[in-house]
Amino acid sequence: MNEVMKRQNQPRDNFDYDPLIEYAGSGGKDRPVRSMQGETKLKFVDPDWTADGIPCNDRVLVCYERNYAAIHWGDGAPIEVRVLARGEPAPDLKALNAVIPKEQWRDGFNGQPEPPWQLQRVLEFLDPETAERLSWPANVTVAGSSRAAEELEGRIKIVRRLRGEDVYPRVRLTHRSMPTKFGGRERPYLEIVGWVRFGAHGGLEAIESNIQPETQQRCIGSTAPDTAMQSVSEPSLSEEMGEDTVPF
Repeated sequence: MNEVMKRQNQPRDNFDYDPLIEYAGSGGKDRPVRSMQGETKLKFVDPDWTADGIPCNDRVLVCYERNYAAIHWGDGAPIEVRVLARGEPAPDLKALNAVIPKEQWRDGFNGQPEPPWQLQRVLEFLDPETAERLSWPANVTVAGSSRAAEELEGRIKIVRRLRGEDVYPRVRLTHRSMPTKFGGRERPYLEIVGWVRFGAHGGLEAIESNIQPETQQRCIGSTAPDTAMQSVSEPSLSEEMGEDTVPF
């Protein structure tokens, strides 16, 4: 297989693999990825989204990538970060944690010792007006953030089967209620408001279309020109069901 064919056969991005399932035939040669690509860090603390501490509820962004990293947490800061290469399975965190004495474990949010090795998911976002990149890191064991990410990832997989692998969701940063043993709380929710396709020349700069992002509540103002993208329609119910019919 020549080099051109090898490149063509590589996954387009990390929505095309799951690190918990070994990617057969990768041979450890896949390109490594950074744990976070964005210059701005997103965070959700019930009920608000912030970007580097600045409130940004209802901001609309394009989610263009997903990465994973295994992190050895110390007292408030990482001791070691193992970024998972594209196609790489997750390490055995249970085994890594087993060799660390529990007296060295840090306390979690519930006051109980927390395993120092954790798997972190990072969703990467693009502001279509300014080309600002934002990263949302979250531990995969946190129920609210994992649910938000998995809902989005599941929808991406469905739409890509119908519209092609190069479509990406435009999402609004919002929240939804979630019952917990401590009572009702708000969890992060990534509301899909549309789908886009990047330009044919690759990169975030070569984007062609006439779609204009709607007015949105923003964290950081900018006078930069709008970045255009091709609009992609939402699939119909019949398309999602394929040949199946609704059983009622």
